[in-house]
Amino acid sequence: ALRRRQPMNGLKFDWSVHRQTLSRDLTDNTAQLVDAKPASFMSAKRPVDIALFGATGFTGSLIAAYLAYNYPTLNITLVGRDKTRLSALASRYHNANFDVCTIPSMDDQQAVQNIVARAKVVISAAGPFIKIGTPLVRACIACGTHYCDTTGETPWVARDLLPLHEAAKNNKTFIVNFCGYDSQPADLLVGQAQSILKSPLARAEAFVSMQGTASGGTVQSGLEMQGFPEAADPYCLGGGPSPGSPPEVDAHPVGRSETLSCWLAPFTMAFINTRAVRRTASLKGQRFPYSEALCVSDEETAKKHASVPSAKVRQALVEEGKLPRPGQGPDPLSRTRSWFKYVVHAVGESGENLWLQLSGGDPGYDETALMISEAAVALLQGEGVDGHWGVVTPAYAFDAGKDAGTP
Repeated sequence: ALRRRQPMNGLKFDWSVHRQTLSRDLTDNTAQLVDAKPASFMSAKRPVDIALFGATGFTGSLIAAYLAYNYPTLNITLVGRDKTRLSALASRYHNANFDVCTIPSMDDQQAVQNIVARAKVVISAAGPFIKIGTPLVRACIACGTHYCDTTGETPWVARDLLPLHEAAKNNKTFIVNFCGYDSQPADLLVGQAQSILKSPLARAEAFVSMQGTASGGTVQSGLEMQGFPEAADPYCLGGGPSPGSPPEVDAHPVGRSETLSCWLAPFTMAFINTRAVRRTASLKGQRFPYSEALCVSDEETAKKHASVPSAKVRQALVEEGKLPRPGQGPDPLSRTRSWFKYVVHAVGESGENLWLQLSGGDPGYDETALMISEAAVALLQGEGVDGHWGVVTPAYAFDAGKDAGTP
């Protein structure tokens, strides 16, 4: 599941963040993401191409596997607290250029910086980010090392990272958050839609279908975010309501969509993805309404999704073993049965309508490993847009869709 997939037939144009090809069916204005071959890597004197922090965690181990299969010639350092576990992970992939580095605590700024200074790019899958992530970002900015992560913790980005934006920008360093399923599909598809329409967006909305299971790390990060006021602020990462419009509400109401032949419900990840899309728009000096909804088969299921258990209840479920603990996650068979589909409807200011679709396999883990690995390789290859440095999003860092064709 983690091996690079082959390109599909059809009309193709570049989507540089993945060095992949977007094949669009012009008969129904849909789009499907597929892969293309990578270009050559940039040269630099630093001995480590990618340093992977959180390598022995559930998501981190999948990222290591993806890099081993698809980029075995890269020099990659696996970073974590337990040398035995790191060595065991590295020994699984004899074809890969893996070495290991232990760090007892992420609070040791000098130790973190010593690792970062040797690397060209850092991947972080180590959370909860709000507890341990900031020293790593500070070290990357100090060393001019590009960085990407799997965070969905918008309060952390708002509180700890946005104040570092100018420092990162001045040091020409990319700090790219939301590089997994939170929130690449949403962020890149909206950017792609805007490029195809060749006009500012009047509004955009996403409709999501998916099947998947959360890992313990994801559950724990979600619990950590409860109680932060930024979690409830739709504009915590930038932007604001469009002129003459009320503030946006990210919990989509339950209702029937005749256009999509499904029931719509609140989408839990909308509270992450909408912020990322608004961050991109803000960085580009734009404002437009953006919303997300979950597509389900019936009204009863939609109402269940509208009733989210409290943080206290979810913590109790973790302690009872009914939700996974950190380090636990769905097994390979479960992940082969998982999938996602994003459908974005965008409307240009001149009234044009565009529908784009992106679909894939297991969203939270297998596809997240692909997404962040390809983002890291894009940074390694120098595919980030000059001048778009700072604390940014995938669509802004890589200017999603800038070379896109027209319908």
